[in-house]
Amino acid sequence: MKKLAILLLAVLFIFFIQEAQADEVKKDVKKSDSAGELEQLKARVENLEKAIKDGEVVDELGHKLHSIHSVYGLKISGGLTLTAQGTDYKNSRGAAAISADIVLESPVGKDGRAVAVLDFQRGPGLQNLPLFFTSPNGNPTGPNNDIESFNNDQLHVAQFYYEHNLSSSMVISIGQLDPTAYFDTNNFANNERIHFLANEFANNPTIEFGGSQDFYGPGMRLTYSPVEQIGITLGAFEGDGDYVDVFSNPFLMAEVDLKIKPFGRDGNYGLYYWSRQGRPDLTNVANPNDASLRKAANNGAGLSLGQMIGDTVGI
Repeated sequence: MKKLAILLLAVLFIFFIQEAQADEVKKDVKKSDSAGELEQLKARVENLEKAIKDGEVVDELGHKLHSIHSVYGLKISGGLTLTAQGTDYKNSRGAAAISADIVLESPVGKDGRAVAVLDFQRGPGLQNLPLFFTSPNGNPTGPNNDIESFNNDQLHVAQFYYEHNLSSSMVISIGQLDPTAYFDTNNFANNERIHFLANEFANNPTIEFGGSQDFYGPGMRLTYSPVEQIGITLGAFEGDGDYVDVFSNPFLMAEVDLKIKPFGRDGNYGLYYWSRQGRPDLTNVANPNDASLRKAANNGAGLSLGQMIGDTVGI
């Protein structure tokens, strides 16, 4: 009996030792699994950090991908405008036009971006108008500033430029630009789709903007904002936008904008100066019969003011 009790105690002792060892093995396995999961998580984070490097798109090995291989960071926006106009002049009863704008923006590095503005249009707008209203496009007196000088079923590149943040307060753009996007802007009269359709109500008609008759052309602009309330913009553009003799007869413009809140109401006050020295032809001058205008200068200064006077009313 005594031997049996000793044997039972020995068996129980061995059993408890084995159980304890098994628990230790399980704990070691759990620790090993946790460590393995942690290492896997760290590896995934490192791979993600490698894949997103300074805004560039790279593969798992860190090789930079061409933008056509990835849509990382690509922004796409656009709009569609349909217009209908009518007149009794020379039995020209009316005309319709449709215009679509597509904007593509892709990051380039950490502080840069490439922007393309595509335009599709059908319909030339009103025709057979008096000579004073000959062009519905870049001409300051045109009746429809939304449609461009082209009229076909092709997709056209209106703007294509590179923009870079030189610092937190300075940005530069260079390429195919629209100077009216940076100068003589106004919160209430700068968009032909939601403000005024005719160009003379969108921009100062006395400014002979550079670029093509639609204002598009090669150039650059630099904007510096020393404080949030002040913006200083300088621009240089080719006179006629055809990329021939780019540095001859340029269009130059500078503007200072002040953002203030008189009586607690948002206001934007812009003071600008422009200079245009000559032009390649007489197509869009005030008087095509005056050959002296081909070499004449067009300089001037102006104001662009926008002030809220109520919650929903501004001037």
